[in-house]
Amino acid sequence: MKPLFRNLAAIISTALLAACGGGGDAPFPISNVQAVNALSNAKSANATLITQWVSLSNAANPILALTAASWPSGSGSSSAFCTLAGTYSYAYSKAFSGLGLSTGDYYSVTYSGCVQTIGGPVLRGNVIISATSETFTNQSAGAFSLPVSLQFNDYREDATNYNGAVNYSTNSVGKNGVGSEDVVASSGSLTVTTANSTTSYSNAAMVYSVLASGTTTSGTAFDVYVSPSGTQMSVNASLVGAPSAPSSGSVTVSNVFGGRVIGTFPNQIQIDDGNDGFIDATLVQAF
Repeated sequence: MKPLFRNLAAIISTALLAACGGGGDAPFPISNVQAVNALSNAKSANATLITQWVSLSNAANPILALTAASWPSGSGSSSAFCTLAGTYSYAYSKAFSGLGLSTGDYYSVTYSGCVQTIGGPVLRGNVIISATSETFTNQSAGAFSLPVSLQFNDYREDATNYNGAVNYSTNSVGKNGVGSEDVVASSGSLTVTTANSTTSYSNAAMVYSVLASGTTTSGTAFDVYVSPSGTQMSVNASLVGAPSAPSSGSVTVSNVFGGRVIGTFPNQIQIDDGNDGFIDATLVQAF
C-alpha cells in the first residue's frame, strides 16, 4: 500500500504568520498554489481512508458464517488452513442458540501468513469481531446487517499494520448480491503503520453508500496526524462518485497555514484566511 500523504509534509510544514498593522498578528494569506496542494492531498487522504475502511470491513466477513448458521450457545475454538497459504485460529462465544449474533457475541481470529485469495494480501495478527447489536444474514438473497466492532491487534495486511478499534454497521439490502449497500464506520483512534510513516486517525467517521443505481456517495470527517513529518489536518468531505475521482460534492481541509480551504467539485476553491468564517478568495481550478 502506498504511504499516506506522500507529499503533504513538503506542502504543509509550518504555519506562516505576518504582523497586521495596528491590529496584532493575522495569518499570512493562503496562496492559490497552497490551497490547491492542500486540497489535492486532502482528497487523496480521504480516498485512502475510505478504501482502507471499506477493505477493513471485509475483516468481518467470517462473521457471516456465524450468523448464517444455527449455532448453539456457548464457546469454542479451532484452527484451520487458509485457502492458499498459511493458517488461522479462532475462538468464539455465543450467548443464545439459533441464527444471528446478539450483543457481545464475538469471533476472534488470529492469522499466521494467511492468504485466502489469488493476489490477496498476506494476513497476520489478530482481529476480534464483536456484535454490537443483533446481526442478520440471508446469504441466498445477498442481504445482511452486521453491526460489529473490530479490534485490531497488530493486524497486518502485507506490509501495512493496523492497531485500534473501529465500529462498523455494514448493511446490504441487495437481491442476489445486487442492490444498495452501506458501510457506516466510526473510530476514536486507529493507527496505520507502513514502511515510511505512521498515521493516526482520531474523531473519524464515515458513511459510504453504493446505491442500486450504481451511484456512490460518501461522507467523512477525521483528524489525522502523520509521523515523522508531524503533519496535522482536519478533513470533512461529502462526495458523489468514486472516492479517488468524485464528480460532485466538496472537501474542506482545516489547519492550512492557520486557515481553511474548501474545494467544490469539479473546480471551485474558496480560501478562508484565519479560519474566521469569511471567504477571502475564490478561484476556479481543478484539484
